[in-house]
Amino acid sequence: MILFGNPAGVIMRVSDAGGVASPVTVLDSSGGESGHLTPVFLPDGRHFFYLRAFRANAERTGIFIGSLDVPPEEQELRRLVATTTSPVYAQSPDGGPGRLLFLRDGTLMAQAFDDRRLELFDAPFAVAERVHSYLDTATVSSSENGILVYKTATEDSQLTWLDRQGRVAGRVSEPGLYSRLNLSPDATRAVVTRVDPQATSSLTLWLFDLANGRSTRFAPAGGQAGIWSPDGSRIAFSTNTSGFETTLVQKPTSGSGPEELLFQSAEDRLAPTSWSQDGRFVLYVVVNPKTNSDLWVLSLDEASKPIPFLRSDAAESQAQFSPNRQGAPRWVAFTSNESGRDEIHLRTFPDAQNRVIVSSGGGHSPRWRGDGKELFYLAADGTVMAAAISDNPHVDAATPLFQAPRGFAAVDATGRRGSAPWDVTPDGQRFLLAAPVEAGGTSTFTVVLNWQAGLTN
Repeated sequence: MILFGNPAGVIMRVSDAGGVASPVTVLDSSGGESGHLTPVFLPDGRHFFYLRAFRANAERTGIFIGSLDVPPEEQELRRLVATTTSPVYAQSPDGGPGRLLFLRDGTLMAQAFDDRRLELFDAPFAVAERVHSYLDTATVSSSENGILVYKTATEDSQLTWLDRQGRVAGRVSEPGLYSRLNLSPDATRAVVTRVDPQATSSLTLWLFDLANGRSTRFAPAGGQAGIWSPDGSRIAFSTNTSGFETTLVQKPTSGSGPEELLFQSAEDRLAPTSWSQDGRFVLYVVVNPKTNSDLWVLSLDEASKPIPFLRSDAAESQAQFSPNRQGAPRWVAFTSNESGRDEIHLRTFPDAQNRVIVSSGGGHSPRWRGDGKELFYLAADGTVMAAAISDNPHVDAATPLFQAPRGFAAVDATGRRGSAPWDVTPDGQRFLLAAPVEAGGTSTFTVVLNWQAGLTN
């Protein structure tokens, strides 16, 4: 029997021989539950630990115990441990009590567990500090013969200005975990998605004043992928206040006033990527399990349903409207893996018919210069590239500018590469990056043999 979870669904079971999967748990939608995930079997093969996630109320998220022997709607609703990351169960190699392992504020904790009574006992105790997690998953594993392995916490990054030669031109933030950023139209401020280092599934939008480095929280927990309106008065972003990043809203950059709903998806995850210079359209990415990720456009002129801009079996993402140019067609630059690897493509807007491939050998995370005559992107090896764009458009061979700091925009824990946390000033002379604080640093895994020896708890 195999159990598997879903960030926006329930725990499912399926035979290891294949067949139809069936639900083991049921969401409490009235209570704001978002998903059940990361199941871990107990030694009896009938009970399991799993995480019940409340995206809009992380204080309610935690580890629960489930059973294969009861209907989904009769699973026990008693929370064992408050945590936002996955459970790990460690059997005792000498026949003693097992241990439930979990993260609390980045510290790996262990607590004794009676797998016959299905109860925790004794007090939890710390095993290791600054342990890495990714979204809902703790990077921790324990074997049946007493071996423990864990990854140290992700290194911090810092908002850093670089010139066209890659030289550091200033740092404008304290070290932290930053996942996305977008410059204001006048490049004096940035809206940044910041990750809670103690609960990496918790994302929040912050505004940074780039002149003095001051930052203010812009949106409640759950806001991410912020983009500026062309006049700098509003920011659109996705939020999980009613689900798993399924809602698109906008809010004045002054921070005053309520959020205004732009669009809410029934189930698909979405993230805005670009606001057209005339203020009429918002491009966003929809993550769909059937078609990977697709590009959609929402018209702000009147109440209307979004329409697909580009939808295929390939993964399209990171879309950016070209700035308006007199007499020139509008283009959308985006990343697509249609060829089997990420490359930078151009398509005309709104028909998406004419296509130009800008990069060769790999590319992602495109950004336009303010006049639309130059397009920047990151090559597969981390080189910042610049391609001249004429009205046709004719695309000159891209020119390498500099090597991004090592570790910047690396693939994530799933093996995928998200949008790089960077942007470029309208004149194309400076780049703002969430650059690793320790360039060239390596991730460390710690292996502990016989880690339960001598424990008295």
